[in-house]
Amino acid sequence: FAAATAIAYDAFDYAPGALGTASGGSGWTTSWAGGSTNVTSPGLAASGVGSASTNKLTTNNDNTGAFRSLASQGTDGTTVWLSYLFGGASTTVASGYAGVSLFAGGTENLFTGKRTNQTVLGVQRSGTGGAAGDSTAAAADATHLLVYRIDFGAGTTAGNEKVTMYVDPTPGAAPDVSPSVTLADVNN
Repeated sequence: FAAATAIAYDAFDYAPGALGTASGGSGWTTSWAGGSTNVTSPGLAASGVGSASTNKLTTNNDNTGAFRSLASQGTDGTTVWLSYLFGGASTTVASGYAGVSLFAGGTENLFTGKRTNQTVLGVQRSGTGGAAGDSTAAAADATHLLVYRIDFGAGTTAGNEKVTMYVDPTPGAAPDVSPSVTLADVNN
């Protein structure tokens, strides 16, 4: 984790207002598209994460996501890390969701963040059963650093991947907190 190379990054350092077709950051293959999301200021900061970004991305809680693509990641026997700062509003709507989803084409394989009808942060895999797990970190309190370890298992059988969620580990090193959630059988 400490020696990892960033695949993609976006600090949302765009002009405040509708996200639209912004295309900053690095590692992406497309600009942002869709969604009723906004760039707002100030950005998010969490203990130990360093300086805050200038801005942050906010949603209108209307179930309309914004999308951006990157090249396929992960091969058998490798690990990919996903991390981002999550800051919920003090009046988080339980029926809404907010977070980062990973898709393969038009199919969502993994959702991370505040799941629908939950008040805590977690992770959910798609597919048969849609197994999910939640941490004890409330979605409506302080800003949290969410880190997800995605381990790619051998073979092409759907569901041989494993995802482990960590909440507020010390940045820049292997997670120094216990896993909050571990899900097996996640789609490739």
